[in-house]
Amino acid sequence: ISFNFSKITLLEDEIFKKVEEISNKYNISRDLLEIEITETIGDIENDKITHIANEFHKRGFRLSMDDFGTQYSNLSVLLQYDFDSAKIDRSMVTEITTNERSRMMLDYMTSLINDLGIECIVEGIETKEQVDILRKTKAEMIQGYYFGRPMPAAEFEKLLQQNC
Repeated sequence: ISFNFSKITLLEDEIFKKVEEISNKYNISRDLLEIEITETIGDIENDKITHIANEFHKRGFRLSMDDFGTQYSNLSVLLQYDFDSAKIDRSMVTEITTNERSRMMLDYMTSLINDLGIECIVEGIETKEQVDILRKTKAEMIQGYYFGRPMPAAEFEKLLQQNC
């Protein structure tokens, strides 16, 4: 289960306690909960974000870089913080079926992330052709409307029961 936290949320005084309370309330193992942060964390003091990242890890939560490839795509962010996963933004895949340079860039990014020992997830997959291209990369997971659109919880539960 992933939580997408804004800079403001990350800087809340009792953020660690609040996330722990949610984990405890619903009896969810912390290693199944992933805190997603975006590249905009670059606006936060390095010492502060390092403390936040380390504290979440110390408490057993996973940490993910969300929307990687947007804004400035500062590669050093992957080195500075101990991310468990990085999600490549959908904007990086929209042209992979028609643009060789886009495919090359995506292949490079998935290799780099994977080679750093970070789980690589590619977002925004909408066609079988995109899936086929990504199967040739080092992306470990892909997500997007190709697999299903957002739906009410009851409909999702029914779908799960049909496929089990």
